[in-house]
Amino acid sequence: MNAASSPNRLHWRLRQQGHSYTKSRQLVFQAIALLGPCTRPAVVKRLEGKVDRASVYRAIDVFIELDIAHVVRYRLIELSDPFRQHHHHFVCRQCGQESNFNDDRLEQALEAFAKDRGITLESHQVELSGLCRQCSPRA
Repeated sequence: MNAASSPNRLHWRLRQQGHSYTKSRQLVFQAIALLGPCTRPAVVKRLEGKVDRASVYRAIDVFIELDIAHVVRYRLIELSDPFRQHHHHFVCRQCGQESNFNDDRLEQALEAFAKDRGITLESHQVELSGLCRQCSPRA
């Protein structure tokens, strides 16, 4: 995806759904894009002095409602697929190491699953947890 197209997509999605494209929403969007998966307080801190806390929280709520962003790992906010490259997540349950990954085999399996069941798959998120290489018991 072309990073330059993201603000245009944001503007289009907000207008399409009857919401305003404001400077505050633009700044919140940019902060999430820069921070990657992040908490609401991290976005507030990033925008301190530029956007007040209530406006950050309201913008994030609108982004989630309109599928501009979504919640991953139970609390973190990140941009949705139309606004960044599609990926999945792994979190080590022992040390907390997080990594993003892409796997064509997984994508093909999910497409086959949907096709076999007559499902029109619009989006998906895969979040794996377990032990990373450093935390796994040695064989």
